[in-house]
Formats: sequence, structure tokens, C-alpha cells
Amino acid sequence: MSINICIKIRGSNMEFQYLLEQKTMDYIQNKNLELVEKSMWNSGAIVYTVKKSGDNFAGFYSLIAIYLEEKDFKLQAEIYNLYNDSRFNEDLIQCETIEEEIVDNGKLIYIITENVNSIIDMILDGKIILSNKTEEQKKICLFNLLADICDTIVYVKNKYSNLNIYINNEELCINENGKGKLLLFDLVKNQMATNNEAYELAYIGKNIAKGLNIDVNIPLLEENIEMFRQFCLREIKSCEKEEEKNKNKYENNLKKAKKGDKKAQYIVGYMYEHGKAVPRSMSKAKYWYEKSATKKYTKALNNMAYFYQKGIQVDKSIEKAEELLKISAKQKDSVACLNLAIMYQTGKKGKVDIEQALYWYKKAMKYGDKVAERMYKRLIMQKANEKG
Repeated sequence: MSINICIKIRGSNMEFQYLLEQKTMDYIQNKNLELVEKSMWNSGAIVYTVKKSGDNFAGFYSLIAIYLEEKDFKLQAEIYNLYNDSRFNEDLIQCETIEEEIVDNGKLIYIITENVNSIIDMILDGKIILSNKTEEQKKICLFNLLADICDTIVYVKNKYSNLNIYINNEELCINENGKGKLLLFDLVKNQMATNNEAYELAYIGKNIAKGLNIDVNIPLLEENIEMFRQFCLREIKSCEKEEEKNKNKYENNLKKAKKGDKKAQYIVGYMYEHGKAVPRSMSKAKYWYEKSATKKYTKALNNMAYFYQKGIQVDKSIEKAEELLKISAKQKDSVACLNLAIMYQTGKKGKVDIEQALYWYKKAMKYGDKVAERMYKRLIMQKANEKG
């Protein structure tokens, strides 16, 4: 059995922290547990990982240890209430046992719970793996986590109106089933006079999305938690619909792609590149782009040119990228013309060639590219200013 131990200390000096640590070591020994490692949960908290001695096959648990100073003894009733509720409410961290002991003029309360870990810590440690999921599935995972935590907050706010929920990175956890949880026993001792938990949760959600490379828009609105919960649920439904739509599109085009349809081959490649209906795979994207590009399908040529420019799944080669773009440009593709113009203007081939840049901008303009029109006018003005 592996157990995380979080000791929450308030206003303690180093000597007192050492005393509490020793008490915890005694507790670990008395419970026949084996210390694995020690790490920081947050400022004022200590986390230990331990396992049950002699049992390498048992499940994982967390052990939360809370220190109450004498003036905080009134919080003990709230801790026990949360403990009792947690045993029967799946939105809360599931608890198994609770014990306490006197330490000087205070109390240490130990609570064994299901195994939970800080979401942020798991992201930083690379322990949340989503590479086997599509982009929509990743979004669903994120919004399910946030909705789970919203459920906890709504429950606690309704039942414990005297508790003003404080949300920060350390409070957001995840259990072994991937369900979002709040470290409520920590929250009991971390209250604020005023707080907007919906805003705080949305802000942390944006950071989680960034850490997991999930491209999603989470607005930072001054709304209540129920409104934010409804937003998460709407996003889940929207992502599920998009996932089903992508799945049908992928299956239909894959059949055509296998029969040699160049447009379908490009679409399948694009879906692999962007994780639509399938987990993102640049190698498979390249495979299908190349098949389509050999048939001179312009969008595939442009994307393979980009792969060569960036060295994605191929040896980097500006010359090869230029070659592919010119094949596409000969078919009057405005995007290829624009990219060629930018290549010459920025000197990606080793030197700047303004005349070639203007030539390809004009080509792109001819085929209706508005960006090329703006770039062309700007470059003409730049040339005039240099002469003037």
C-alpha cells in the first residue's frame, strides 16, 4: 500500500515542524508502514509516500495529517463532518479511517483516504499521459476534471455555508480513476474573507490546459461556480459531438484514401497531424501527405513543404520545400505563392530576394489572397522609403 502523507502546518517554526515530522515518523512506524520518499506539497506542508511493509500488491492510499492549534479546535467538528460525508459521497475524496493525537497544546489528525495526487504536480512530473487520445478526447478529460471539482465545490458550499472555499493549485487533485477531487481537509484551514472560486478554477484550468498542450478556450468570467459547471458540461457535449463528426469523416475518407483518392489522402493526413478522430501522429500524417503530394494535390504539397521547412519527420531542406511549393504554385494555389514570397522576403534560402518576393506576392494576389495584397503594398512602400 503506497500512501501520500500531507502535513498541514500553520504558523510553525522550524523546531516545531521538526517535532511534527518526528511524530509522523512514529505514526508511520506504528502503523507498520515503510517510508518511500518525502516531497513538498506546498509551503507549510510535508508529503511522504509510504507503503505497507511486506505487501507489494496492495492498493494505493493517501494519508492527510492536519495540525490544529488550540485556538483552532473548533475546526475539529468540521473536519469530522467532512470525513463522514466523504465516506458516502463520491464527489469528495473517499475516506477510510481517522485518528488523532495530542502534540504539545495542539492536535494531529490523520486521515487515510483513496490515493489522490496534485494535478499540477502530475503534469510537471509527466505522469498524465494523453498522447493516446484525440484532441477532442483531451478536451473532454479536462472539462470532466473541472466539472468534477465544481460538483465538490457546489456540494460543500450548499452544506457548509460557513466555509469559504479557497482554490489554488495544491487543492486540485486527481484520483486513480481520473476523477477530479479537492483536498477539502486542507481547505478547512485555508479560508479567505472573500473568494471567487469560479474565476480561480477557470484560471487554474487554463494553466492545466497549457501544461497538457490542450488547445481550448476557458473564459475568465466573474460568474458563480454553478454557471462555470454548466459551461464545462456544455463543452463536454460539444466535444463529444465534434468527436463523432470527426470519426465519421475519418472513416469515410480513409476508405477513399486507400483506393488512391488524393483529396481523401490529404484529409486523412491532416486529421493525423491535428489529432482529429485519431491520436496525433506526425509520422502517419507524413505518410498520407506524401501519397497525396505525389499526385500533385496542392494542399498536401504545401503541408509537405512545411514539414521540410521545419524538419518534421524528414531531414530539414529549404530547397525541397521550395520545390514542392513551386509545383503547387504552378497550379495557381495562392497559399503556395504566398509562402514562396515569404521565403524569399525573409531570406530562408540564405539571402533576401525582394524581387522574387514581389513576384510571388503578385501571383498570390492574382489568385485572390488578401494577405499577399497587404504584404505586397507594405514591401513596395518599404522599397520606396529606402530609395527616398
